Amino acid sequence: MFDRSRVIEPGSIAAHALELGVAVAPFERCLTSDGPEQVAKDVRDGVRVGVEATPTLFIGRIEDRNGSIRLLRKLQGAAPFATVAAVLRELGVTPRRWSLWGSWARGERGPAPPSPAGGQQ
Repeated sequence: MFDRSRVIEPGSIAAHALELGVAVAPFERCLTSDGPEQVAKDVRDGVRVGVEATPTLFIGRIEDRNGSIRLLRKLQGAAPFATVAAVLRELGVTPRRWSLWGSWARGERGPAPPSPAGGQQ
């Protein structure tokens, strides 16, 4: 579809999708939902906070109980794990914590990541 993007009109996009083997019903639901508006909002929010590439990883610390976050690092682009690990080590985050945060981010049950109480990271 990107190759044809200059010739695709809003009324013919489903036909082009069908030619490419895309399941048309879910595709049309996506086009008629609030998906496009949500994507536009996400792009605006990303620009506002300084996203210039995808993926962008923001590493920060929750500073107080109100949830304000202090940005410690911003990694842009597909950084290898070794790069991310080096930054986390530099910030004093231990591998034990990485697995805790990772499991929490995946939605697994268990405690939320620890707060920075007592100066911990």
